[in-house]
Amino acid sequence: MSAVTRLLLLPLLLLPGLVQADPLVLAEDGRSDFQIVLSDDASPSTRYAAEELQRWLKEITGATLPVVSDKTPPSGHEILLGSNAHLDRLGVQI
Repeated sequence: MSAVTRLLLLPLLLLPGLVQADPLVLAEDGRSDFQIVLSDDASPSTRYAAEELQRWLKEITGATLPVVSDKTPPSGHEILLGSNAHLDRLGVQI
């Protein structure tokens, strides 16, 4: 194996060790700890997106994720849609 080939393969061999993270489990056995968070003044299209996301996640996982207001306390297991207070707390601007 040439030195150039070794240099090209080295990052690929190291990558799995550097990018090791716990898997994200959205739902298991028809249950989920996650909730979909919207602002109270979310646009109709954002509300529709939340309904569609909720519907398709139920279809895929069997779990119904609740759609909640951004006035609820953060849970740590959230899907944030549109501009809302939870994103503001994280310092994320969209």
